[in-house]
This record gives sequence, structure tokens and C-alpha cells, in this order.
Amino acid sequence: MRLASLSPSASLAPIEGNATVPRTRPYTSSVAVIDWYSQRVLSWRISNSMDASFCLDCLEEALISHGKLDIFNTDQGVQFTSQAFTGVLLREGVAILQRTK
Repeated sequence: MRLASLSPSASLAPIEGNATVPRTRPYTSSVAVIDWYSQRVLSWRISNSMDASFCLDCLEEALISHGKLDIFNTDQGVQFTSQAFTGVLLREGVAILQRTK
């Protein structure tokens, strides 16, 4: 699905997923699922690892708590490009938008 083919509306507001890794020890990672339209945090997690499981847990919670997401925007980090993560988005019919660096 191309974003240009979608008409702007609150129901199609992209949802943001982002993981942050500070460069200090011990390493911690955080992820938040944020609704761009309302600027609400739908779910979030903090982890001491960079595997995709905590991002996947965060996504699943957002889906359960807030229903189907229309568009999911992330960077191209390995957590968000993993087959497990993208598989959930595809299964739920969510359009995937991944920024390039």
C-alpha cells in the first residue's frame, strides 16, 4: 500500500514504533508505540536486551488494547524488520512504513 493513495484522516494516522539504545553501560533499550494523531503512547517497554521480543510484546499490547492499527512507521532496526515483528503487522493487515537512514 502506498501512502500517497491514502486520504488523510484521523483513522489512518500513522503509528510510530521506536527503540532507543543509550551508549552507556548497562545497555537499556526502550520502545514505544505512539499514535501520531492523538500523540498518545499506546504501549511501551524497557529492556536490557536488543532482541525483538520486547518490541513484539509492546506491539501486541497496543493491538489488544487499542485495536487494529492502520499504518506502522519504524526505522529499519533489526527488531522491526524481524520476521516475527513484521509477521504480526502483516497478519493484522497493517501497512508497514520503514524509514531509511
